[in-house]
Amino acid sequence: MAPDTHQNDEFTQFVSRTMEAWKVPGLAIAVIHEGTAFAKVFAMYRARREMLKLSRATESQAFLIPHLSKSFTAAAISLLVDDNNKHPGVDWATPVSSLLREDFVLPDANATEQVTIADILCHRTGMPRHDLSYLCPTAKEPDTPRSTTRNLRNLPMTQPVRTMFQYNNMLYTTASYLVQKLEGVSFEDFLRQRIWNPLHMDGTYLGADRAQAADAGGRLAHGYIWDEDKVAYRDTPWFMQPDGQGAGTIFSSVSDYAKWIQMMIDRNGPVSEEGHKELVRPRMVMGGEGKPSHSPSLYGLAWELHTYMGSQIVGHDGSVSGFGSLMRYLPEKKWGIVIFGNSDGANRVAEIIAWHLVDELLDVPAEQRFDWHAEFEKEEREYRAERDRDPFPERKEPPLPMSLPLEQHTGTFHNAGYKNFVVEVKDGRLFVDATDRSFGFLVTFDHVSAEYFVANVEDEVDHHETFKAKAEFKVDASGVVNQLGIALEEDEANLMIWFTRKQE
Repeated sequence: MAPDTHQNDEFTQFVSRTMEAWKVPGLAIAVIHEGTAFAKVFAMYRARREMLKLSRATESQAFLIPHLSKSFTAAAISLLVDDNNKHPGVDWATPVSSLLREDFVLPDANATEQVTIADILCHRTGMPRHDLSYLCPTAKEPDTPRSTTRNLRNLPMTQPVRTMFQYNNMLYTTASYLVQKLEGVSFEDFLRQRIWNPLHMDGTYLGADRAQAADAGGRLAHGYIWDEDKVAYRDTPWFMQPDGQGAGTIFSSVSDYAKWIQMMIDRNGPVSEEGHKELVRPRMVMGGEGKPSHSPSLYGLAWELHTYMGSQIVGHDGSVSGFGSLMRYLPEKKWGIVIFGNSDGANRVAEIIAWHLVDELLDVPAEQRFDWHAEFEKEEREYRAERDRDPFPERKEPPLPMSLPLEQHTGTFHNAGYKNFVVEVKDGRLFVDATDRSFGFLVTFDHVSAEYFVANVEDEVDHHETFKAKAEFKVDASGVVNQLGIALEEDEANLMIWFTRKQE
């Protein structure tokens, strides 16, 4: 690849066309090659008064970088592992419960004793995501890194330890809490003092509140969702998620993050040589369908690894409503890329652009290049179809009537892990407002038969992100509805979370 492929007009036009196709209003790209970083921002917009207006944007624009935040958490742990004087008992194979004895308890006693630091960082604990369980700062009792960690004991596991890759954000929050507990400083202070300051990453922040406080020049990118019905963008809020610390609450710019990728390519400080080796050592098979010329994907410690056309590729991606991000680097080529975008479609765009440049770098013939645009369009169709799937395909007609009137299904239902659900009647349907969650959502219930319902779980921010789940009410011997079960874990269709009705 010519050194300036990512700088020519043809590439600029390619990026613009891809952004338009996937409705991404703003994108920032940094390409790192042999010690030099080139950064560029494409058409950054901000929404005001229902109009999109072009604003000044530079490579120092700060984006929310959801799951890319995890690489800093794993690196922070590596610094503790290196410090044998201060932390002689901390190693990748150290059981987490031995360090957080009162706080880290899983529902299975053997798992509590077995799960190590490496296990929580490579997603092999047997614990599914449970992303809908933690409470946001506006809740009556908002979650913190400590309460999020302590709540693990109340959440069901679905696999034995070290048998399946199950992505889990909460356990990265646990890792950040472990750093705080052992170091006696805030996680943000530790990252800034030990990682960001040494790398001169002055425009990187933990949490929306700190990013906004430092936003004197209006450098924070606003997130957007494309509304298909209104054919317009909707502004999305910046997420305030202290409970998600360590998992995905960092704001950074591509120019800052390029320094982090350069460090990974060069394998230099502040991470030690041994730390670098451990961070990118494959530990778990991720699964999923492989693509042509791609090896199966493996997971290290916050880094995904695979080979393509004989070259090793290391990276990660992530998304949350309004933002998407991607990082990749090829160690042998001393080449890397960072892409941040401010809409849900940014992840797709980032993948298409990154693979275009990787193909150019490796001189892959045109006929051997994979059509990522077509693949993602197919995946989107399949994803929507799966979300629209009836969770009760075996239902019979006519349905059996409910054993009790709709109004008698209302009340406050409690689950130790998911806290309170208040069931009401709204517009003739049972309804739950769960916007007190970090990933706020609404649930409306459609009757299926007897005490079985379809729970329509709708994202509070992106109303098009709705999945259908099984739901069931149970009636006790006295004729009172006393339990509600909902399959709230989208990837575990048969895992029912049971709530018990509280006495009024």
